[in-house]
Amino acid sequence: MVFENTRLTIQDCKVALQILEEDCIDQATWRVRWVGAICLLRTVGFVLVDEGRQNSAHQQYIREAYTRWNEDKLRYEIYWQFIKAERDLVLKEYKSSVFSGEHVNLTVVPQPLMPPNTELGSSVHQLETDIYRPILSSFRQGDDVRDVYDDAIKWWESEVDRIEAALL
Repeated sequence: MVFENTRLTIQDCKVALQILEEDCIDQATWRVRWVGAICLLRTVGFVLVDEGRQNSAHQQYIREAYTRWNEDKLRYEIYWQFIKAERDLVLKEYKSSVFSGEHVNLTVVPQPLMPPNTELGSSVHQLETDIYRPILSSFRQGDDVRDVYDDAIKWWESEVDRIEAALL
């Protein structure tokens, strides 16, 4: 394994995800967990670059990866619109694109093909945010942030795999 510290950082992101999945007593605890998790997720890239500095061939492939990500920001939007953007928002403004209230209102609307005798109308239910923490920004709006975080971990793994495969 070429990028040991990068892989270790990715493993720690997985631990952070497990912690984000746990029940949370209050919003302050959630916020601290989220700040740590999103910063750790962005740290993967910094560690990758640092490990690349130790070998010029490695550095070249990492530079090529960053060039690829820069040239096609739409294809690599998980990096630009989530990993980097959310980390920047948290660290530079101490804000987040993740819903931070204690309850999420969920509206249930019956399907139009309901039987005619059905008296069900739309109903609103409150979900605890430990069950569902939606993203409020345009990138993957409405998705649970933990699902997106998991996708970001998988993206990092595939990118590191791709760089390591190019070195062989």
